[in-house]
Amino acid sequence: MLSKSLLGTIFLICFELANATSLESIRLFNERGNYVFGYNRKMKKIMNHFDSGNKEALELVFSNGHKFTVYSILGRGDFFNVVFDIGNNQVLRVRQTKKQIFSFSFFMLYNAPMFDSFHAYKQGYNILKPMNLPLAESYFTNTNDHEFLVQERLEIDYFYTDYVYDDLRDDIPKEDLEKMDKDFIEFVKKTARLSLILDMRDENIIYSKRRGWVLLDFWDDIRKADSYEDSNIFETSSFDHIETRARTLIKDGGGVAKPILSKPGLPRHIAAEAKKAIAQERLKYFKPSCAQSSALSSIKKSFRNSILGLRLLTQSHSR
Repeated sequence: MLSKSLLGTIFLICFELANATSLESIRLFNERGNYVFGYNRKMKKIMNHFDSGNKEALELVFSNGHKFTVYSILGRGDFFNVVFDIGNNQVLRVRQTKKQIFSFSFFMLYNAPMFDSFHAYKQGYNILKPMNLPLAESYFTNTNDHEFLVQERLEIDYFYTDYVYDDLRDDIPKEDLEKMDKDFIEFVKKTARLSLILDMRDENIIYSKRRGWVLLDFWDDIRKADSYEDSNIFETSSFDHIETRARTLIKDGGGVAKPILSKPGLPRHIAAEAKKAIAQERLKYFKPSCAQSSALSSIKKSFRNSILGLRLLTQSHSR
């Protein structure tokens, strides 16, 4: 028989091993898919855990049995997202706070999908993916869209800002820049069929030496070009200015229904070549319009933007 002292030692060793391997589990959503009480406080605790230099992993628990082991914070994005490393070349995006930036949060509609940025991303992803645009691979589950988002982890070699601004682009090695230019032309060709991807800001476009140019984030307001002459997803047109003004008025009125429309622009050193590539690609879908059909397209766009402005203003003042 084992002595009491030996049994005590074995018990102590087992206890220490259990403590060393167990994870602190933090539930963020209940089984009905609602935020748990104290969600904001719990998220602050999680972020402080890693921001303080703590290397211990945590377990985050969601509805429908979904749980993830998170090892570190990789970054923080817009709409209050925090990005966690979950291993297997994947990242987990979770909202830092349950308070949404939309006027609709006044009604506590946290689960309403039309008001949620993760849901909007999923809808946009399902539109763009079949069009063969380079996106960060996303892995959707049977949980509620507003709880979390799992994406592939990309090695980001450059941001679009490094490429589009002359002073930053000068710091890119020549061999990298030549490859980036070549990949960019292929990238714009794939976008030629579109006139708008909402929330396609420069920080949402990255360059990976392995993947090339990739869109990381966007909204579900995605529009195909109406004509050969229509605007592209990079440059703001006169019709975009109308919509931007409508959204700005809504913002000044106290609420924003969607992100303010903006486009990232084209790098000056390759803008002409990029526009030519888009024009050539659009010939597969359109013929250059005559003055009459171009005018009809303009009327159509003006009407669409007028309706959009009225709809957004109605949403803004319905609180």
